[in-house]
Amino acid sequence: MNQERVDKVKAVNEQLSSILKEVNSIKEENAYMKKALDRARYEADEERSKNKELQVQLEGLKMAKVISGEEPIDKHARTKINEMVKEIDRCIALMNN
Repeated sequence: MNQERVDKVKAVNEQLSSILKEVNSIKEENAYMKKALDRARYEADEERSKNKELQVQLEGLKMAKVISGEEPIDKHARTKINEMVKEIDRCIALMNN
């Protein structure tokens, strides 16, 4: 009877040891995944930033082509030009006050 208890305790200890190894392995994997996620988020932020910069450059190039006469003025370009003129008018008004 005593040997049975010893055997059961050994079996439980082995299972506990196995579970602890698995938990540690999962913790390591989780830490790796968190780092990978942080890296991916950083890269996504960088790409969004680059995309915004490129959109601004594209708008500038489109406007430059319209102003230089290379392309006809479309509705979007006309709207942008009108916005710019309004902003210039506001600046002039502020300077006059």
